[in-house]
Amino acid sequence: GGGSFRMHIDGHFDWCDKYNNKKKGWNEYGTNFVNAVIPIESSSLSNGCLYVCDISQTFEHFGNNWDSVRSKLDGKANITFGFLFNFLSCHLKKYLTILPIFLSVV
Repeated sequence: GGGSFRMHIDGHFDWCDKYNNKKKGWNEYGTNFVNAVIPIESSSLSNGCLYVCDISQTFEHFGNNWDSVRSKLDGKANITFGFLFNFLSCHLKKYLTILPIFLSVV
């Protein structure tokens, strides 16, 4: 099977253009995005399903603009271990609802 992904927020990563100018992830292209998942096998809790949080929780705990959210992430859109450790110890179990997404291949 495949590996896993660290907890992250899509689109919030750094990249450089052909002139080596630092750019702000998906924010360079627009402000509204849709993610799509096309499963090649069914997923469940036992084999590693996708988990998501409501956007309102992202705004509440990470901020509502690119720079605020980005300040809590590493260069690859992963939530930094320092922020995650502090957040987990103080808030995660009490305030953040992480929902599993079960996918079926038909």
